[in-house]
Amino acid sequence: GIEPDRFLLTVAGAAVAECIARGKGEESFYFIMLSDTDTALYRREGTTIAYVDSFAWGRRNIVRGVASALGVKEGVAEAIVALFLRGEASDHFLHGLRRVFAGELQLLMNGIALHMKETTRQAYLSASFELPSFLYSPAFARHASSRVKLIPADTSFITALLGFAWGTEENMSAPLHTCIDAAGLLAFYFLPTDATIDTIARRHARWLVK
Repeated sequence: GIEPDRFLLTVAGAAVAECIARGKGEESFYFIMLSDTDTALYRREGTTIAYVDSFAWGRRNIVRGVASALGVKEGVAEAIVALFLRGEASDHFLHGLRRVFAGELQLLMNGIALHMKETTRQAYLSASFELPSFLYSPAFARHASSRVKLIPADTSFITALLGFAWGTEENMSAPLHTCIDAAGLLAFYFLPTDATIDTIARRHARWLVK
Protein backbone atom coordinates (compact mmCIF):
# COMPACT_ATOMS: atom_id res chain seq x y z
CA GLY A 1 0.00 0.00 0.00
CA ILE A 2 0.91 3.68 -0.10
CA GLU A 3 2.66 5.18 2.91
CA PRO A 4 0.56 7.80 4.78
CA ASP A 5 2.62 10.78 3.59
CA ARG A 6 2.57 9.52 0.01
CA PHE A 7 -1.19 8.92 0.25
CA LEU A 8 -1.75 12.53 1.34
CA LEU A 9 0.33 13.75 -1.60
CA THR A 10 -1.66 11.50 -3.91
CA VAL A 11 -4.98 12.93 -2.73
CA ALA A 12 -3.62 16.49 -2.86
CA GLY A 13 -2.21 16.04 -6.36
CA ALA A 14 -5.50 14.66 -7.65
CA ALA A 15 -7.38 17.61 -6.13
CA VAL A 16 -5.06 20.11 -7.78
CA ALA A 17 -5.30 18.28 -11.12
CA GLU A 18 -9.09 18.57 -10.90
CA CYS A 19 -8.77 22.33 -10.40
CA ILE A 20 -6.48 22.58 -13.44
CA ALA A 21 -8.93 20.59 -15.55
CA ARG A 22 -11.81 22.84 -14.54
CA GLY A 23 -9.87 26.08 -14.84
CA LYS A 24 -8.22 25.30 -18.16
CA GLY A 25 -11.00 23.19 -19.65
CA GLU A 26 -8.52 20.52 -20.70
CA GLU A 27 -9.17 16.78 -20.65
CA SER A 28 -5.71 15.37 -21.21
CA PHE A 29 -2.62 16.49 -19.32
CA TYR A 30 -0.14 15.58 -16.61
CA PHE A 31 0.29 17.38 -13.29
CA ILE A 32 3.68 17.23 -11.57
CA MET A 33 4.42 18.08 -7.93
CA LEU A 34 8.02 18.67 -6.85
CA SER A 35 9.11 18.55 -3.21
CA ASP A 36 12.49 18.67 -1.48
CA THR A 37 13.22 15.05 -2.35
CA ASP A 38 10.56 13.68 -4.72
CA THR A 39 8.67 14.22 -7.95
CA ALA A 40 5.10 12.91 -8.18
CA LEU A 41 3.11 12.59 -11.42
CA TYR A 42 -0.65 12.54 -11.97
CA ARG A 43 -2.50 12.03 -15.26
CA ARG A 44 -5.83 13.41 -16.36
CA GLU A 45 -7.54 11.52 -19.21
CA GLY A 46 -11.14 12.47 -19.90
CA THR A 47 -12.86 12.53 -16.53
CA THR A 48 -10.32 10.28 -14.81
CA ILE A 49 -7.45 11.49 -12.62
CA ALA A 50 -4.82 8.90 -11.73
CA TYR A 51 -1.66 8.88 -9.65
CA VAL A 52 1.05 7.64 -12.01
CA ASP A 53 4.25 7.28 -10.00
CA SER A 54 6.97 9.11 -8.09
CA PHE A 55 10.71 9.22 -8.43
CA ALA A 56 13.56 10.59 -6.34
CA TRP A 57 14.28 14.10 -7.63
CA GLY A 58 13.75 17.33 -5.74
CA ARG A 59 15.32 20.54 -4.50
CA ARG A 60 18.03 18.57 -2.70
CA ASN A 61 19.33 17.36 -6.06
CA ILE A 62 20.01 20.94 -7.14
CA VAL A 63 21.72 21.80 -3.86
CA ARG A 64 23.89 18.67 -3.95
CA GLY A 65 24.75 19.32 -7.61
CA VAL A 66 25.93 22.85 -6.86
CA ALA A 67 27.85 21.67 -3.78
CA SER A 68 29.62 19.00 -5.82
CA ALA A 69 30.41 21.28 -8.77
CA LEU A 70 31.88 24.04 -6.59
CA GLY A 71 33.41 21.85 -3.88
CA VAL A 72 31.47 23.51 -1.06
CA LYS A 73 29.26 22.29 1.76
CA GLU A 74 25.52 22.01 1.16
CA GLY A 75 24.80 24.91 3.51
CA VAL A 76 26.97 27.16 1.35
CA ALA A 77 25.41 25.69 -1.79
CA GLU A 78 21.94 26.66 -0.48
CA ALA A 79 23.05 30.30 -0.34
CA ILE A 80 24.62 30.09 -3.81
CA VAL A 81 21.40 28.65 -5.26
CA ALA A 82 19.48 31.59 -3.79
CA LEU A 83 21.95 34.05 -5.32
CA PHE A 84 21.59 32.40 -8.71
CA LEU A 85 17.80 32.55 -8.62
CA ARG A 86 17.99 36.26 -7.73
CA GLY A 87 20.64 36.89 -10.40
CA GLU A 88 22.97 38.41 -7.81
CA ALA A 89 26.39 37.41 -9.14
CA SER A 90 28.69 38.12 -12.05
CA ASP A 91 27.57 37.08 -15.52
CA HIS A 92 30.45 34.61 -15.71
CA PHE A 93 29.49 32.97 -12.41
CA LEU A 94 25.80 32.88 -13.29
CA HIS A 95 26.61 31.28 -16.64
CA GLY A 96 28.59 28.54 -14.94
CA LEU A 97 25.83 27.92 -12.41
CA ARG A 98 23.27 27.78 -15.19
CA ARG A 99 25.12 24.80 -16.62
CA VAL A 100 25.00 23.08 -13.23
CA PHE A 101 21.27 23.78 -12.92
CA ALA A 102 20.69 22.59 -16.47
CA GLY A 103 22.43 19.31 -15.72
CA GLU A 104 20.27 18.65 -12.67
CA LEU A 105 17.08 19.73 -14.45
CA GLN A 106 18.00 17.41 -17.31
CA LEU A 107 17.66 14.54 -14.84
CA LEU A 108 14.22 15.84 -13.87
CA MET A 109 13.13 16.00 -17.50
CA ASN A 110 14.43 12.48 -18.12
CA GLY A 111 12.43 11.16 -15.17
CA ILE A 112 9.27 12.95 -16.28
CA ALA A 113 9.55 11.71 -19.87
CA LEU A 114 10.11 8.15 -18.65
CA HIS A 115 6.74 8.17 -16.87
CA MET A 116 4.67 9.90 -19.55
CA LYS A 117 2.78 8.30 -22.41
CA GLU A 118 3.74 9.32 -25.92
CA THR A 119 0.23 10.58 -26.66
CA THR A 120 0.14 13.13 -23.82
CA ARG A 121 3.06 15.51 -23.66
CA GLN A 122 1.71 18.56 -21.83
CA ALA A 123 2.43 18.82 -18.12
CA TYR A 124 1.59 21.42 -15.47
CA LEU A 125 4.27 21.70 -12.82
CA SER A 126 4.13 23.03 -9.26
CA ALA A 127 7.17 23.01 -6.98
CA SER A 128 7.62 23.67 -3.28
CA PHE A 129 10.71 25.71 -4.14
CA GLU A 130 11.74 28.27 -6.73
CA LEU A 131 12.92 27.06 -10.12
CA PRO A 132 14.76 29.00 -12.83
CA SER A 133 12.42 30.31 -15.51
CA PHE A 134 14.50 28.76 -18.30
CA LEU A 135 13.10 25.35 -17.30
CA TYR A 136 9.91 26.26 -19.17
CA SER A 137 11.59 27.63 -22.30
CA PRO A 138 11.53 25.90 -25.71
CA ALA A 139 15.30 26.39 -25.85
CA PHE A 140 15.83 24.27 -22.73
CA ALA A 141 13.41 21.62 -24.01
CA ARG A 142 15.53 21.38 -27.16
CA HIS A 143 18.72 21.27 -25.08
CA ALA A 144 17.23 18.48 -22.96
CA SER A 145 16.02 16.65 -26.08
CA SER A 146 12.58 16.63 -24.50
CA ARG A 147 9.18 16.73 -26.18
CA VAL A 148 7.51 17.43 -22.84
CA LYS A 149 5.93 20.88 -22.68
CA LEU A 150 6.12 22.11 -19.08
CA ILE A 151 3.71 24.81 -17.92
CA PRO A 152 4.13 26.50 -14.51
CA ALA A 153 1.00 25.87 -12.44
CA ASP A 154 -0.17 28.63 -10.12
CA THR A 155 -3.49 29.93 -8.83
CA SER A 156 -3.85 32.80 -11.29
CA PHE A 157 -6.08 30.85 -13.66
CA ILE A 158 -8.40 29.90 -10.80
CA THR A 159 -8.90 33.58 -10.06
CA ALA A 160 -9.27 34.51 -13.73
CA LEU A 161 -11.36 31.61 -15.01
CA LEU A 162 -13.21 30.18 -12.02
CA GLY A 163 -14.00 33.40 -10.20
CA PHE A 164 -12.40 32.49 -6.87
CA ALA A 165 -10.26 35.13 -5.16
CA TRP A 166 -6.94 33.61 -4.14
CA GLY A 167 -3.87 35.07 -2.50
CA THR A 168 -3.20 38.46 -0.94
CA GLU A 169 -3.43 42.02 -2.16
CA GLU A 170 0.32 41.97 -2.73
CA ASN A 171 0.38 38.59 -4.49
CA MET A 172 -2.74 37.21 -6.14
CA SER A 173 -0.89 34.19 -7.51
CA ALA A 174 0.78 31.32 -5.70
CA PRO A 175 2.09 27.85 -6.62
CA LEU A 176 -0.82 25.41 -6.58
CA HIS A 177 0.94 23.06 -4.18
CA THR A 178 0.76 25.76 -1.48
CA CYS A 179 -3.05 25.76 -1.72
CA ILE A 180 -3.69 22.03 -1.32
CA ASP A 181 -6.41 22.41 1.31
CA ALA A 182 -8.33 24.92 -0.77
CA ALA A 183 -7.78 22.83 -3.90
CA GLY A 184 -9.38 19.90 -2.12
CA LEU A 185 -12.42 22.01 -1.26
CA LEU A 186 -12.68 23.19 -4.86
CA ALA A 187 -12.45 19.61 -6.12
CA PHE A 188 -15.33 18.69 -3.82
CA TYR A 189 -17.22 21.79 -5.00
CA PHE A 190 -16.91 20.60 -8.61
CA LEU A 191 -18.36 17.14 -7.94
CA PRO A 192 -21.59 16.42 -9.83
CA THR A 193 -24.67 16.90 -7.71
CA ASP A 194 -25.37 13.17 -7.69
CA ALA A 195 -21.86 12.28 -6.50
CA THR A 196 -21.60 10.82 -3.02
CA ILE A 197 -19.00 10.52 -0.31
CA ASP A 198 -18.84 6.82 -1.20
CA THR A 199 -17.54 7.81 -4.65
CA ILE A 200 -14.67 9.74 -3.08
CA ALA A 201 -13.97 6.96 -0.59
CA ARG A 202 -13.79 4.32 -3.33
CA ARG A 203 -11.39 6.48 -5.34
CA HIS A 204 -9.06 6.91 -2.36
CA ALA A 205 -9.31 3.23 -1.49
CA ARG A 206 -8.01 2.33 -4.96
CA TRP A 207 -4.98 4.58 -4.40
CA LEU A 208 -4.29 3.00 -1.01
CA VAL A 209 -3.96 -0.50 -2.43
CA LYS A 210 -1.73 0.52 -5.35
